[in-house]
Amino acid sequence: MRRREKLSIVVVVIALAAALVLIGAGMFLRGGLADVWHALAAPPEDGSWRAVTFDGEPVGNADYLITVRWGKIVGGYDDCNGWAYQDAKPDAKGERMILSTLVLCTQDEKRRRIYRLLIYAPRMELASERELRLSRAGHVGVFRRCAPDESSRRCVPE
Repeated sequence: MRRREKLSIVVVVIALAAALVLIGAGMFLRGGLADVWHALAAPPEDGSWRAVTFDGEPVGNADYLITVRWGKIVGGYDDCNGWAYQDAKPDAKGERMILSTLVLCTQDEKRRRIYRLLIYAPRMELASERELRLSRAGHVGVFRRCAPDESSRRCVPE
């Protein structure tokens, strides 16, 4: 065999081995191959984020959360109701399908209005590895990266 043919065979064997590793890893992850691809290629903004301030005012213990996937906000929690988009993008009218819990929320309406304003098509800026800024219509929200904690039903700092 010529050297060029040997090199081609080695490249094919390496590619097949890599494909088998990805397929094997994908079988053991909840989301399968999509999660493997996301882990390898996701933008740095992706993940869970908890609000720290809205327009410079501290949020305190309130749970205002967002989840970013592929650089877009896909769901969250407004300290009262959890929500997520059911569709991939807005329809022709610019509207989205939202799945949400329907708890009556009467406290802190000002913060809730700012939160809603920020989650719809905001300007997203990664200030650091752990800080994300959302801005829209003159309002600014600062969020810190967090990890969902199923036991406490909150998002805790990473």
